[in-house]
Amino acid sequence: MFHGAASPQPKLRTRMSLIDELYELIRTFEELKKDFLNDIYAFSKFVRQARNLEQGLKVIGQMKKLGIKPNAVTFTSLIPLCKTLQEGFEILEKMEKEGCQADIRTFMVLLKKVTSKKDIEAVEKERKEKKLKEGAIYKEYRDKLYNWHK
Repeated sequence: MFHGAASPQPKLRTRMSLIDELYELIRTFEELKKDFLNDIYAFSKFVRQARNLEQGLKVIGQMKKLGIKPNAVTFTSLIPLCKTLQEGFEILEKMEKEGCQADIRTFMVLLKKVTSKKDIEAVEKERKEKKLKEGAIYKEYRDKLYNWHK
């Protein structure tokens, strides 16, 4: 700096203007967050990312607390989290109780669950434990699936 010469001052934002900008960003974030949390499809994605059925059901509970009604997409997202076929059918029952109509995607996901190797093995184990005829439990689940809304 030269002695006696006026030094040019860069335009610095004041501390208050920075704080105001920060608060504005926070308000914007809160608005975006609110919109996002009211988006049923965002919640459906959260359900799909759950590690297990219990965690998926907690997400649905949060939806309800926010006043968001789960739809077929949300409930269908729970089915792959089911450990057993029976849990899959319980999801269908829960859908009906919530006033939500299962759609073709719901049944396709459940049918995939019914026909997965792991679930067929579980059904076979259940059949042997109950000493039932071969295919009896699988037929029970298949019939239950095909006759769901008849």
